[in-house]
Amino acid sequence: MITVIGDSHARFFGHLELSILYTDAGPTAKGSNYNSKVNEWIIARADNYIIFSFGEIDIRSHISKACILNSILDEEKMKVEVNSVISEYMKLIDKAVELTHNKVIIYLPIASGLNLRTDINAYPWYGTNIQRNIITQNFNNKLIQLLNSKSIRYISLFEDMIDENLNTKDECLIDESTNNTNKVHLSNVMIEPLKNKLQKIGIII
Repeated sequence: MITVIGDSHARFFGHLELSILYTDAGPTAKGSNYNSKVNEWIIARADNYIIFSFGEIDIRSHISKACILNSILDEEKMKVEVNSVISEYMKLIDKAVELTHNKVIIYLPIASGLNLRTDINAYPWYGTNIQRNIITQNFNNKLIQLLNSKSIRYISLFEDMIDENLNTKDECLIDESTNNTNKVHLSNVMIEPLKNKLQKIGIII
């Protein structure tokens, strides 16, 4: 039994007919006290494999707004903000590893949507596509280091979704809104890559 817990990106795993627990938490680690809520779910499902899907909303909303000023990405500030979010995320991951005897898989944040937004008060994204992808790349690399040090499995589609210039490939995302302004979730072309990533770590769907 596999349960996927996370933000709206967790719902993509429904294509693989996996059990989904959608937190609807908004900006997760920095924007809500999601740890206590999710801990309850982990305790109730400690016999399951658990896939965590968190971080993407933090990147395109909280972290981007904290480290992009006057359209310029402050990379030192980015590292501070990334480390802050990951620190909170690792508290949840470490608890899940303990409770499930390391039946935990981390689904790393995907590449960001192509939309540009310069209004810092707007939601749900801020900055350029490339700026957000730089943040995502930094976030994923830092988190991978920590996961490897703890022998925790993870999967990433980020590298499959970007070109050589860190632009997100348009076909990888789908717009689920009615006004063509919310292209942030995966399209069906990513179903097979997701299956392949899971198979590589021993999860056969």
